[in-house]
Amino acid sequence: SYLARYFEFYVNYRPARSLMLSLGKGKKHIGDGFRSMILSSSNSGMYYFDMDVTLGNFKYVFSMNTAQNWDNECLSYRQMYMIYHAFSYNPARWLNIGGYEAVMMIRRDTLGNTKMIDLHYINPMLFFRPLEFSLGSPDDAIMGLWGKLTFLKHHQAYAQFMLDDFNFVEIKEHSGTWNNKFSIQAGLKG
Repeated sequence: SYLARYFEFYVNYRPARSLMLSLGKGKKHIGDGFRSMILSSSNSGMYYFDMDVTLGNFKYVFSMNTAQNWDNECLSYRQMYMIYHAFSYNPARWLNIGGYEAVMMIRRDTLGNTKMIDLHYINPMLFFRPLEFSLGSPDDAIMGLWGKLTFLKHHQAYAQFMLDDFNFVEIKEHSGTWNNKFSIQAGLKG
């Protein structure tokens, strides 16, 4: 038998007009479309802390989350931490472009020891991939871009691109390595 339980809660605090802090548990979504490639509207709820900064047409989000990932070897969910930052820009009312970078950390290592969030990733102004390399970290860093075009008031064309384990040298050499994974999503909504 299975027990399904789901609840959401959040608390928002706005210390300044352009800054919003949020703490809670619930569903998160990045990008457009029914299913985003990093966080979609169909995920299970996660605990999170968000910092949203809005300056004119620019928006920046820094978020720390807990997440679950299905592990086929153990046939159970693995608990993970995820930290991401995302930016978006609206140059016109009908156009939105943006990008994100995220790092995912497993909460238990292969020996079963519990890991905490690596404090190096908490700085909201750092790029995660160079930091991950400098630390020799086994954590997974990914990055992506998105765009959305609104037309006829209620219709949207959207696209998203995500890159994982990027290594330019291996792309140049055509080595056929398992690195340099990417995904593309495009769609219409109305």
